[in-house]
Amino acid sequence: MKYLPFLIICLLFTACKVDESDCTGDDLINTQTILGSWEEIPPSGIIEFAYKYWEIEFTNDAFFATITHGTDAADPTDPCDQFTYKEYITGTYQLQFASLVLNGNYTDQNFNILSPNPSYCYNIGAFETFFIARITCGGILKMEQHNGNQVAQDSFTMRKQ
Repeated sequence: MKYLPFLIICLLFTACKVDESDCTGDDLINTQTILGSWEEIPPSGIIEFAYKYWEIEFTNDAFFATITHGTDAADPTDPCDQFTYKEYITGTYQLQFASLVLNGNYTDQNFNILSPNPSYCYNIGAFETFFIARITCGGILKMEQHNGNQVAQDSFTMRKQ
């Protein structure tokens, strides 16, 4: 009888334990697992002198992305060369197996499409990129960016916010 509280606690822990035997590796993304807001997980233990940090929200048929660029070296005489700046993109996405294609336009911070302006320092117009994307058993989104037939240009991991 004196072991009853201990037994109950043990049963509670084993009943709540997640069975990870079903987890055999990365899963393909789909229209349900991709929905929501995702943020890039910064690499740990790496000093970056220049970086690109992604945040993406996927809805049923659209995406909204913010890409923060940063560097430790900027030219103070160039008005377009800043230590950090953000680009905003909105558009549609397509999923097929592990492929994630983003098609859209660069926008302002309110996701209004930018009009051509010769004095604007950053990207305007169409945006298109292609990722190989998988979700790990732990819910981490692995993104490997490709453009055309080139080898991966960038890779990073994301977690749901």
